[in-house]
Amino acid sequence: MTEEVKALADGIVSADDPVTLAELLRRLLATTVPERLVLRYHPLGFVDLPLDTKPVDVSRRLPTRATVHIWHPAVSRAEAEPPICHAHGWHLTSTVLSGSVGNQAYDVQLAADGNLCLYEILYTGDTSVSRRTDVTCTATPVAAVFHRAGATYQIAADAYHASVLDGDELVITAMASDNMRPAPALAIRPRSMPGELRYDRQPLPDYEKKVVIGDMLAVLNR
Repeated sequence: MTEEVKALADGIVSADDPVTLAELLRRLLATTVPERLVLRYHPLGFVDLPLDTKPVDVSRRLPTRATVHIWHPAVSRAEAEPPICHAHGWHLTSTVLSGSVGNQAYDVQLAADGNLCLYEILYTGDTSVSRRTDVTCTATPVAAVFHRAGATYQIAADAYHASVLDGDELVITAMASDNMRPAPALAIRPRSMPGELRYDRQPLPDYEKKVVIGDMLAVLNR
């Protein structure tokens, strides 16, 4: 782990102010050759820049992790049918460094005749596996709150939500996740979906990585 990576990870975990975090990220991107940075596709459509080298533990008992999320208008490899909403199973704090992102909350209720199913998400290295359970439910959107650059917001471990965008601007967030709670991640999907879905969080090819890093620097240097 380089000094720049450690400084940014420590800043995110310590909840430094957004201006400081943006500068630490700008410094990391400006001083590190792209080949040394790992940017991965995420099933929810954004690109993530993990700031630790440990795989995600199935038990979710790792210490707090720091990650940068990037919603890029031209670089995305989301699942063909992303979940309606999800609950992480761990508490997270997110600081918006560029753009605007909405947090859409959902009211999920168990229902024997519900047309949706609860999926449990398991992790093995960079692969996530969503497995359908026998639990049926309903999911109703209740509120969407948008957060612009400079804002920090939190999501409880058991809160069902989805991130939504307003437009095609580049959005960058810095996230600290508390993995001390041994609860599984959960997703809500239609009952008609397959019983098991796998997603490999593959790294971006070099040409896309350079595009994403270049565009991030462009907004962080403003």
